[in-house]
Amino acid sequence: MKQKKIVFLFGGPGAEHEVSVATAKSALPKFDAQYSILPVFITKENTWVASQEYIPPAESWAVAQKLITQSGIAQDVAIDMIEHTDPYVVFIGLHGTYGEDGTLQALLESHGLAFTGSNSEASSLAMDKPKVLQILQDEEITVPEFLELTSEMPEGAALEFGHYHGFPVVVLPADSGSSVGVTIVRNQEQLPMAIDTARQYSDRILLSQFIPGREVSCGMLVTDKNELTALPPTELIPNENYEFFDYDAKYKPGATKEITPPHMDEAIIAEIKSLARRVHHLLEADGYSRTDMIVGEDGKIYVLELNTLPGLTETSILPQQAAAFGLNFTDFLTTICENVDRSSREYLTAV
Repeated sequence: MKQKKIVFLFGGPGAEHEVSVATAKSALPKFDAQYSILPVFITKENTWVASQEYIPPAESWAVAQKLITQSGIAQDVAIDMIEHTDPYVVFIGLHGTYGEDGTLQALLESHGLAFTGSNSEASSLAMDKPKVLQILQDEEITVPEFLELTSEMPEGAALEFGHYHGFPVVVLPADSGSSVGVTIVRNQEQLPMAIDTARQYSDRILLSQFIPGREVSCGMLVTDKNELTALPPTELIPNENYEFFDYDAKYKPGATKEITPPHMDEAIIAEIKSLARRVHHLLEADGYSRTDMIVGEDGKIYVLELNTLPGLTETSILPQQAAAFGLNFTDFLTTICENVDRSSREYLTAV
């Protein structure tokens, strides 16, 4: 049987470069033998380093590792080369800026290449946290109170937000992922430093009401051309060394206890899955996504954000949820690759 050609992109110029490399390490050897893989490493300077040929999945990570130390070529030259190899699918193994914010998706669309995840418009929208929260709020979905700091606002706007809603508040970049640059601010004295930390990752700063409760996350997966499936959700319990599910808690093995499905009433689990589905629809996400929420101490479920390209490392949530659903890692990757055709998505029209 002729093997299907998969281009696997990883690395990237964004702050989540290392997460993407970890995704490649975990995912590449797990692809089904029906595929042959062309690993392509994108450097922090946005030059591209491609393998010389498509190779079996079992050999792909060993080859990919060598690409990391090599010099790359210009993006436009690389994408033309990839287009001429006529791949079956481009698998986007990047996260955050450039890889998840619609930039890379728009590039692949302009070359007519099929790729995993959401299209450029939905990817760009989902990365814009204030816009997403406003859309959800307008649809009467419960979200934390929030404020995007802009240059037009008076200097004391952040402090006023903290006093009005009460400390602690969460300060974070408005358009980054993996909880980079996030600080829980306990008092007004900590605000300036938290804002400076967030500014290291974005010029746009979001302040959000802190919601005490239980952190949960729920994945969505297109399991057939017109079937969108809510996966079993996961409760995230960082150990005592972490205030919340931050970057280290997400990616350091053993840092967080992850329970799939969570020990919660079936009615709450059903509501979590229903919300994940609704958010996926509202943002017109596709392929797969993961929606993060808080089951508040007040009994409400607060939606925090949707990730269009969640991590696929050995400690990542989505593969665990797929396993609980009955898909091992290999079958999960195959499901993603075999359902990238967006020409007919009847489920998108009905929530």
